[in-house]
Amino acid sequence: MKPVFRSIAVLAFAVLAGIILARTGGDIAVARRYFTPGEGWTQANDALFRFLYRYGPWLAVTLAVGGLGMGLLYTFGPTRDARAARRAWLFPLLMLLGPGLLVNAVGKDNWGRPRPKQIQEFGGPDTYITAGAIGPVAKDRKSFPSGHASMGFYLLAGYFVWRGRRPLLARASLAAGVLMGAAIGWARIVQGGHFLSDVIWAGAAVFIAGELLAWLLLRESTLADPATTAQRSATPPPPSS
Repeated sequence: MKPVFRSIAVLAFAVLAGIILARTGGDIAVARRYFTPGEGWTQANDALFRFLYRYGPWLAVTLAVGGLGMGLLYTFGPTRDARAARRAWLFPLLMLLGPGLLVNAVGKDNWGRPRPKQIQEFGGPDTYITAGAIGPVAKDRKSFPSGHASMGFYLLAGYFVWRGRRPLLARASLAAGVLMGAAIGWARIVQGGHFLSDVIWAGAAVFIAGELLAWLLLRESTLADPATTAQRSATPPPPSS
């Protein structure tokens, strides 16, 4: 499946999920599982959820900084390698474009969607707004999409670098990103900080940003390892019957 079709498929899934969650009340129903009337978000301070909230994003930061270092090394260091440099640069650029620009600068800062703990169903003053709908922008209305969850989904960055070259490693990276994004997103739902649709859209934004960068930077067919390319060209075609 070509990158544009993968991106369209992920975007369509996020849109459909948002519509279903809004029409069925699923966003509020999921959040209500972790809210106790008169007591609030009773599991918000559980050790696991506090750990995911505070330290989960640092894995993404470490990966992005490591990619930045390798990118600088392969671009300006004594052993320059254009192919390796492009692969390394994808990591910091995805951090800037995905969690940085799309999720936080464009989304959270301009959408005005109240968090679960801010809506009337859970004792707050605000009205529930569906995913994608723009509400009155305010300093504390930053539910859409989930910034913390996007940092978890960022761990799938390696999928774009290694697919086609190291498929097992690529699939492992994709699985790690999806699982970490889901885990951090779950913590934020439990804490009353985000709706399920916020988490889904965070994952979609990071994935689509990765597809765009992979198309711009990598062009897998032109960045194949020389040894692999030579081996393929040296392999005789199968005999025709």
